[in-house]
Amino acid sequence: MSDISKWSKIIRDIEETGEYYEKINDLISFGYGDKLRRIIAENSRSKFNILDAGSGPGILSLRVFDENKKAYIIGLDASYDLAKRSLSILSKYLGRFDSVVGIFENPPFRKNVFDAVYSTYSIRDAIDIDEAIHNLSLLVKSGGIFMSGDIGKPDNFIIRILLKIYIKIIAPLIAALITRNLHNPWWGLGKTIDRIPRNSEIISIFKKYFDKVETDFYAFSTLYLLKGYKIKKI
Repeated sequence: MSDISKWSKIIRDIEETGEYYEKINDLISFGYGDKLRRIIAENSRSKFNILDAGSGPGILSLRVFDENKKAYIIGLDASYDLAKRSLSILSKYLGRFDSVVGIFENPPFRKNVFDAVYSTYSIRDAIDIDEAIHNLSLLVKSGGIFMSGDIGKPDNFIIRILLKIYIKIIAPLIAALITRNLHNPWWGLGKTIDRIPRNSEIISIFKKYFDKVETDFYAFSTLYLLKGYKIKKI
């Protein structure tokens, strides 16, 4: 199966998670799922023009609006269905939220236009992760920030194997108990763990495109929060 075919299958699996997506993801991430979103939202208070990259149903944007009463957010997602769902979930913020269908590797925006680009649980689903981070970095203004929170692939071999077992077998079984459907989309989503770089590698990618990079790891380095800064030139 080609990379594009695999990527398309991942998008379809995400679309099929429906109403259970947030509940199950928060459970299988030991409660860290929404914690990373809230950390990013707290960072947004001084930002006004924001891109939610891989916005999905709009949960991160919702958290940002809770913290930032002046933000204007554009949600970017590869799925038309999820983009449409985000407009419904964020209907009270229409006028301050717009949704655009597009991919990270070719985002339909001018360069240097956003104060902040935020992404949670979506960079791992890019067709090409390096190219995705590079092209999203080009959208960040001088003095701006790109924050990405996602599942990490620990450099420690033993933890990496345990994570793979958890994501590929245990997480889908947890989803089966909640959805009452053994053949649920989380079996397919577990395959994304094979595609993502190790933590040290994704940090190296960030360092290629940003002037300063800060990292925070959670749950034995199985989750990360990366901050890439563009230093304002004087």
